[in-house]
Order: sequence, then C-alpha cells, then structure tokens
Amino acid sequence: MCSKETVDILEHFGEPNEGVLITYGPREFLGEMGLLTGQGVYVTGVATSRGRILRIPTAQVKVIMFEEPDLSEIILRAFLLRRSRMTSLGSGPILSALVSTRTDNRT
Repeated sequence: MCSKETVDILEHFGEPNEGVLITYGPREFLGEMGLLTGQGVYVTGVATSRGRILRIPTAQVKVIMFEEPDLSEIILRAFLLRRSRMTSLGSGPILSALVSTRTDNRT
C-alpha cells in the first residue's frame, strides 16, 4: 500500500522496450493475482516519488482475505481486473499456464 508516493508498474524493466503499464498513487494498494496463486513476478514496481510502502506478506494477505469477506471481495476484484487489463494489453502470464492448473473437470 502506498502512503504518499506514486509507484509505476513497469513491463520489461531495464530493457530498451521498458514501458509503464499503470501508476498507483496515495492510499492505493499494489498487487496482482500472482500474489495469491504463487505465480512468478513479471512486472516491476518503481517508486517515482518519496514516501513509504507498507508491505504485507503473502501469507498475511491470505489470512486477511479469509477473515474479512468484504475486504476479500474488493481485493480479489481488483486483482482480477488488473489481470484482465494486462492480458488485454498483451502483457502478463501466458493464459495457457492458467488453464493448465485446473485439475478437476467438474469445476
């Protein structure tokens, strides 16, 4: 979570084709579906102004989501929208990797 600063989410960090996907500002939270699924990181966050970042460990995020259903819905919706946006921009993980994680044909 950002306190006062802004954070750019970059694709291809440090490469010639590096680009900003989105910028988050004060009182916004950072994160993406991979935080919950254990998927590797494929974008980089870079602070673009001075401030503080409150980092909440993944295990604690999962506890919060389990114990606070209303907050869980907000976080999950944000993560899903972010994943959808990245996919529509041609960024993010390969969709087939997500599909192949399905193990029960009844769900």
